Amino acid sequence: LLKGKNKVNYTPNIDNGDIVQVVNVSKLKFTPEKKEQKFYYHFSGYPGGMKATSLEKMLQTHPERVLQNAVRQMLPGNKTRAKMMQRLIIIKEK
Repeated sequence: LLKGKNKVNYTPNIDNGDIVQVVNVSKLKFTPEKKEQKFYYHFSGYPGGMKATSLEKMLQTHPERVLQNAVRQMLPGNKTRAKMMQRLIIIKEK
């Protein structure tokens, strides 16, 4: 939907997607194995600067980032990704 592939006039080089609003992100469900095995990594650029955060901790602190990272990785890694991510609206709870 963010890319606009559901529209009749879809063209790969033109960004004509829609705004997508996701509600109740805190109610996402995962298998217990996935919560233990999946990690989000962040590297500061310094030696020893690799940090890992488990999915379980990420769901407790920032559940919206879990969905945001998943959608971001599904989109193409070019200039249009930033514009598509601006059209993704994530709400924790309603």
